[in-house]
Amino acid sequence: MKLLLSACIVFLMLPAAVSAQEDDDWPPLSYLRGDYKAVAVVLHIRIERAEITSRIIGYENWTINAVVLESFKGKFKKGDAIVYVHGAEAGFKQEHFTGEKIVFLLAERDQDKKPYYAVLENSTLPYKKETVTKLRSIKKRSSPRSRIHLHHERLSVALSAGSQLYRVRPGQDWRSAGASTETSTTTARTSRSRRWRGTQIPNPSMHAGRA
Repeated sequence: MKLLLSACIVFLMLPAAVSAQEDDDWPPLSYLRGDYKAVAVVLHIRIERAEITSRIIGYENWTINAVVLESFKGKFKKGDAIVYVHGAEAGFKQEHFTGEKIVFLLAERDQDKKPYYAVLENSTLPYKKETVTKLRSIKKRSSPRSRIHLHHERLSVALSAGSQLYRVRPGQDWRSAGASTETSTTTARTSRSRRWRGTQIPNPSMHAGRA
């Protein structure tokens, strides 16, 4: 009886444990990468002041004054002050706009063509060490130096493959080497085509294709 009771308790606690693990991993890297690409500025900030500056029916615009703690994208640096607009449904309490946040900001212009920053909808996150680590990784991979290094790696692999394809042995004319390579390639293709012709699908109607 005690064993059965213990098993029931473990079973009931399992969903809570799984949920907590999912919360630790949220948001995933792919989610952050999408928001990162969609905006001009990504920051870890500490909010200093927040106030409602305009209202329409069912909607409020908050103006947020904050200090940059770390920059992942954009021109801002640690210690810089920033002001941005956060649109929210009416009724949000000021407590939602306090403390440390991760913000994804769009570069916008008002009716007078004056620039301002606005939060990407449903993107603001509470500060979490795991989230910051992921954003640092995205920033590193998005830097021009990182992209150039990746391009050089791909080019090196391509050139290496090309040199292997037309490798010439000492004392051998390059034209004969090329002819030998073409002959080998033709033989391999012929062999593969024979294998393909010998392979048949038992019942084509049982192999459904994608729409």
